[in-house]
Amino acid sequence: MAKNAPKKNMPGSRAEQKASTEAKREARREKAARQAAAAKAEAARRKRRERLIVGGVVAAVLALIVGGVLFQVNRTSAPALEPANATDTYGFSIGEDDAETQIDIYADYLCPACASFEAAVDPSLVALAEAGAARVTYYPVVILDRYGDYSERAGNAVAAVLDTAGPEVAAEYNRNLFAQQPSEGQGGYPDNDWLIDLAVESGAEESEIREAVEDGSYVEWLKRATQESEKRGLRGTPTIFIDDEQLEPDAAAARIAELSQALPEESDD
Repeated sequence: MAKNAPKKNMPGSRAEQKASTEAKREARREKAARQAAAAKAEAARRKRRERLIVGGVVAAVLALIVGGVLFQVNRTSAPALEPANATDTYGFSIGEDDAETQIDIYADYLCPACASFEAAVDPSLVALAEAGAARVTYYPVVILDRYGDYSERAGNAVAAVLDTAGPEVAAEYNRNLFAQQPSEGQGGYPDNDWLIDLAVESGAEESEIREAVEDGSYVEWLKRATQESEKRGLRGTPTIFIDDEQLEPDAAAARIAELSQALPEESDD
């Protein structure tokens, strides 16, 4: 039996296989490179998104912080509505500006000691102011707000009267508020309608003050007045200065009485 003859190598087929294998390898390398590039690009996009998100969050937080700070600054530094006829020291005056004696009285409209002092010295203060012997400046303040908002509402109403009717009517209103003062700490305080009615009895026009009384238009001014009074040493009410000397209420009342008694007597002619 004849032996099978050995197969002869086919040079063309081995070269083709080698080329095909190399082409496949190159295709795989290119695919891997493309995938790596895509993954790298995706990672870069993710990092950019994360930076943008973090940056946005930080910006939002900063905006809230800055906005809150600006709000607080604006709230505390915004100019208070100031009533016409007020002094630049948050008060209102009767008498001549250049009078020899300057009397400053700080009072809370719910303070019973203030009402007692007012009742004791008011006739003398009026006489001194009318004679040109003293300038009397009243400073409404709020220190008894722990008992509610009556002190604030009454002080705001006085500012509304001062703004529209002037210091003389405001002084009359001041007098009447103390004469009809509610009891401290008892609650059930008069409402805004009562304050308006008393202001009208004192000489103000209801149509000119009602909106300011009901809206609390001068509350911020009143708060500034209280803050400024504390800088001058206010610790309680009434606080009285005569020619820049702080006196206890009894000593101040005695000094005011002396000044009043020194006025020349009016002639009957």
